[in-house]
Amino acid sequence: MKIIDKKTEKLENSAEKLTVTLDKDDLQKSYDDLLRHYAKEAVVKGFRKGKTPVSVIESRFGDAVKSETVMKAIDETWKELLDAKEIAPLPYAEPKLADEENLKPDWSENFTFSIAYDVEPKITLPDYKNVEVELPSVVVEEADIQKELAQIQDQNAVITVKKSGGVEKNDIVTIDYSLLDENGEVMPKTEREDFVFTVGSGYNLYKLDDDLIGMNKGDEKIVKKSFGEEENAPSLKGQSFTVKVKVKEIKVKELPAVDDELAQDVSEKFKTLDDLKADIKERLQKAVDTKLKAAKVEAALNQIAEKTVFELPQSMIAAEQDQAWQNFLAQNNLQEAQAVQILKYQGKTKEDVVGDFKEAAVKNAKDRLILKALTEAEKLEVTDADYELRFEEIAKASGKTAEEIKKVYDNPSFKAYMAEEILTGKAVDFLAGAAKVRAGKKTSAGDFLSM
Repeated sequence: MKIIDKKTEKLENSAEKLTVTLDKDDLQKSYDDLLRHYAKEAVVKGFRKGKTPVSVIESRFGDAVKSETVMKAIDETWKELLDAKEIAPLPYAEPKLADEENLKPDWSENFTFSIAYDVEPKITLPDYKNVEVELPSVVVEEADIQKELAQIQDQNAVITVKKSGGVEKNDIVTIDYSLLDENGEVMPKTEREDFVFTVGSGYNLYKLDDDLIGMNKGDEKIVKKSFGEEENAPSLKGQSFTVKVKVKEIKVKELPAVDDELAQDVSEKFKTLDDLKADIKERLQKAVDTKLKAAKVEAALNQIAEKTVFELPQSMIAAEQDQAWQNFLAQNNLQEAQAVQILKYQGKTKEDVVGDFKEAAVKNAKDRLILKALTEAEKLEVTDADYELRFEEIAKASGKTAEEIKKVYDNPSFKAYMAEEILTGKAVDFLAGAAKVRAGKKTSAGDFLSM
């Protein structure tokens, strides 16, 4: 389809409007071709298939064929411009055809149409090579190592059924629970059976730890739970619940001694307790270094973002919010229908929760765009060696060979995703290396890692 004219116009929120004019003669030819096609293929009353005159098709279906001609021409033109990389719409939202209902072509004139779509914003970076950030001075202390040893001791404990007495802190309980409505009836899709957790750990949605203390096996109880606005779980903030809970089993832990034998039980590479403690210290230091790097990059990105002004496409923000919703479901081990039902009983909707994610979504989108701009500014590239290293990392994590992983990723989509991931990592490394650090408050590794 011959393009007579085309132009783009900038819109708000990093969007563009593409306006294209197509040659009327090409449209007429396409229209005539379609008429002939339907004359051969359509089954029209009073005519044998393939014998319907073109004039009959046009008189009865001309407007519909004209509309099809127009939409086909628009689709082909859009694809042509995409393939030629003359336009670069973002994939998060469908392009919108302007005034679609009034697209009534007149073959006596060239045909013009407009499409609006989101584009990636253009970013002018400030000085990102001399950012100064403050980070805490973190030290791996003996208390940090002892805390890790206590966890290892707990992991190697022998668990037995409690023979007598009620639930106490640190007991392992198996419970059934459900939410009750104002009439005392079980709310649909809120029942949970055989849920196991350690009392005092807080690893249960409705924070039932203290409510279970003193209960015996087989006991049932109805408790009222209220949560303030400071609650971390979004689904609980400012909410009250009536929870029915039943204790089905109580178990206790018998802890082993912290000695050379425990170290040997942990791994064959440890001969003594000192070997295990040295390994713990090294592992904690690596965790500290990783988190310090992330904090350094986060602080640097925040400073750069404050000095960088650009509009974010609404579709990009919406995509980030949707990803946050999916993470919310995964973290709470909920299906979407189940989550929506629980929110309904709380007087909330999915839209309310997704709306709460907007601030973080905007930050995530800005950070990604800044890192991409930095990648371009520093001319960072993905090498064959980078791909090979990534293949080996994935293979090691999945228990497969690098060659098997290569076969999985041997297509343009996977390769493009991997390239973006590698480049983002290089941009993060560059920023971490460039930012200058000002020493802050001294803190222990345990306190720092738990922040």
